[in-house]
Amino acid sequence: MLLPLAAALLLAGTDTPPEPPAKGAPPQAHAAAALGGASLEELAKQLQNPLADLVSVPFQNNFNGGGTAGLAAAYNLNFQPVIPIELTGDWNLIVRPIVPYYSLPLPNGERSTGLGEIMLETFFSPSKASSFIWGIGPVFSFPTATNDAVATGCFAAGPVIAAVYMEGPWVVGALFTQLNAFARMGSAHLDTTSLQVFLNYNLPRAWSIGTAPTFFVNWNQVGQQWTVPVGAAIAKTISIAKQPISLSFSYYANVVHPDGGSPWLTRFVVTFMFPK
Repeated sequence: MLLPLAAALLLAGTDTPPEPPAKGAPPQAHAAAALGGASLEELAKQLQNPLADLVSVPFQNNFNGGGTAGLAAAYNLNFQPVIPIELTGDWNLIVRPIVPYYSLPLPNGERSTGLGEIMLETFFSPSKASSFIWGIGPVFSFPTATNDAVATGCFAAGPVIAAVYMEGPWVVGALFTQLNAFARMGSAHLDTTSLQVFLNYNLPRAWSIGTAPTFFVNWNQVGQQWTVPVGAAIAKTISIAKQPISLSFSYYANVVHPDGGSPWLTRFVVTFMFPK
C-alpha cells in the first residue's frame, strides 16, 4: 500500500498548479516565500543535514526479510521529529526523539507488535552558516518497550556526534552513536555502537540520489556482532498545498549480519518539513 501512496503523492506534488504570484513579483519569489524563503532544491539539501535549522517530521518505514523471519517480513516504523532550538546567537540545540514501533513475525506464525525503546538524541551545534557543520551531545535510551521481542529493560546513555560537509550538489557526513546501560531492570545489558555514513548528490527539480548505510555493532550479541549494509537511495521533494514533503526509497543488502539476522532492508520515508 505504501508504493501507491508514494505514487499518488508524487503526482499530487507535480500536478498541483501554483498559485498566481503577487502583482509585480516573479513566480520564483512567490514559490520561495511559500516555502519559508527556500526553494524545494534548498529544502531537499537541508533535510539531508541532521543539524540543519529546519523542523522536520519523518515517518521511516523499514521492512526486513529473510533470516529467521523467512518470507514474513519484519516491520519497523520510526517516528523521529527533528526540532532545532536557538540557545544563543552562536549555538543551536538540535533535539531528535526516536519513537519506534515493531511488528515482528514469531515462529508460531503470529506477530509480536508494540513500541520499542524510545531514544532521545541531542546535539549542541554552532549556528554560524558554514560548509562544514558539526554537533555533539548526549543520547539516551529509555525502557519504554511494550513489545517483549525488542525490550531491553535498560536505561542507557552515551555520546552522539555528527559532522556534515555541504558543497555544491553534495551533502556528505557521518553520525556516530554509542549506548551503554547504566541501570537495568533485568539481566539484559545494552551495549551498542552505530555509525551512519551518508553521501548524497542533489539533482535538478529536487531529486537526489545517494546512500546512507548504518553500520551497527551489538557488543553483547553471541556470535556475529556486526551488521554491515550496502545499498542506495533515491528521494524527491515536492510541495502539496504549500507543504513541502520529501519521499525517499532505499534498499540495502546486509552483506554482514548476525546469525539468523535479516539479509536485506527496504526503507520508505515520508518527511514533512516546516521551514521558518
